[in-house]
Amino acid sequence: MLRAAAPALDARERPRTELRGDVRDGGDLPSVRPDEYPLVGLGRADEEPAAVRRPGETAQLTREAEQHTSDGISADGRRLVLASISSQPIPARTTFVVLHSGTLRTLRTIRLPGLWAFDAISPDGATIYALQYGAAADPAHYSVRAIDTISGRIFPGAIVDRREPDEEMRGSPVTRTWSADREWAFTLYSKPNGTAFVHGLDTTKRNAVCLDLPWRGIGKTIGQVRLRVSPDGQTLMLHQSGIGRLASVDLSNLVVRSFRPPVAPGVPAS
Repeated sequence: MLRAAAPALDARERPRTELRGDVRDGGDLPSVRPDEYPLVGLGRADEEPAAVRRPGETAQLTREAEQHTSDGISADGRRLVLASISSQPIPARTTFVVLHSGTLRTLRTIRLPGLWAFDAISPDGATIYALQYGAAADPAHYSVRAIDTISGRIFPGAIVDRREPDEEMRGSPVTRTWSADREWAFTLYSKPNGTAFVHGLDTTKRNAVCLDLPWRGIGKTIGQVRLRVSPDGQTLMLHQSGIGRLASVDLSNLVVRSFRPPVAPGVPAS
């Protein structure tokens, strides 16, 4: 949030959790801070992710890293993904490094031309999902792509909602939640026109759904919305602290039901 390393209108504004600092000479991973939308990253601007090692012993993640970088760690706990950080809007290339999360041994280094952003990893660690951004003339356009962590191969075609295969993804991520089995990542996006949608990514089957919300002109109040999946896994709920439920999605048929739009902090619900 699985900010969610998720799409952003401007990649430089994308919320992320970063492992900062130069640890190429060994030593513990630095602590990371909590963030609504975690993205695992390591290294200084314009550098590739640093190789992490502790000479003579097995490297381990800090407790903070284990708690706050879940989007970059596979659900089985065996794979960790690091992403390069660039100060350039459209870098010449983006690098992902796949590590064994227990030993921090590098399993695969994946170098891709242009701007990419980590989004999610499948529960078994076999597939990375990343956002491939368009040219500098159209930085708001991006596609969700799947990458094999073993070979580094990019699977053909973008991951789209098969019901609307020609629909373009545009917007900025707000918040994310996961299904209990860590197979589905649900991310709330806001659009510049004041509307919003939920993107559901099936990380096991390389599939996606886009669910438009019937809200108009909500502006910055979208930042008050949070997501959670019901205990039975059947419903995605959108809610706001102090207000209650705003909308729900029946995950069996993808029907969206809206109760009220979000409101600014301190404003009572109508």
